Amino acid sequence: AAIAAMFLFFVIPSILMVSRLTSILLEWRELFRKPMQTLLKPGYMLHGGIFGGMMAMAGYSMMGGASLLALLDAAGFAMPLGEAICRLGCYVYGCCWGKPTESRFGVAYTSPHSKVLRFRPELQGVKIHPTQIYALTAHLVQFTIFYALLPYKMFDGMFAALYLITHPMIRFAIEKFRQD
Repeated sequence: AAIAAMFLFFVIPSILMVSRLTSILLEWRELFRKPMQTLLKPGYMLHGGIFGGMMAMAGYSMMGGASLLALLDAAGFAMPLGEAICRLGCYVYGCCWGKPTESRFGVAYTSPHSKVLRFRPELQGVKIHPTQIYALTAHLVQFTIFYALLPYKMFDGMFAALYLITHPMIRFAIEKFRQD
């Protein structure tokens, strides 16, 4: 119960705050030109969230005496599922978009409110790779593998290490289809 409360009231808010802050800082030029518009614009950055969560867990570990590797394992195990869910949000919002394609799997954004069309209006109606769906699928496979490995966990930190190894591999593979 204490670990669940720590994740709910300490780690998750840290993830959200740092991922939002990272997203804002990436648009620092816009922040100085249009501060209110930049601050109110939606957006989060995954890597900022990972850093925020890791720092929150390290702080909790130092203050509460819990094993940092065990905490990181819990997060590393759950991250692929969480990231898959987040990629649905990316798909709906139109961020993390792909390159134009002739594939039958291509999607075309038509809403001027989608991020892809706000940044690249010339892509309206153009079929692009649904890289968010590619990532969603890859992270669901990653989570399924982690779940299958759960009974074979050899040491604390195993799932954290596996996540930190496999996440960049997935990202690298998907980057060849991304445009943003």
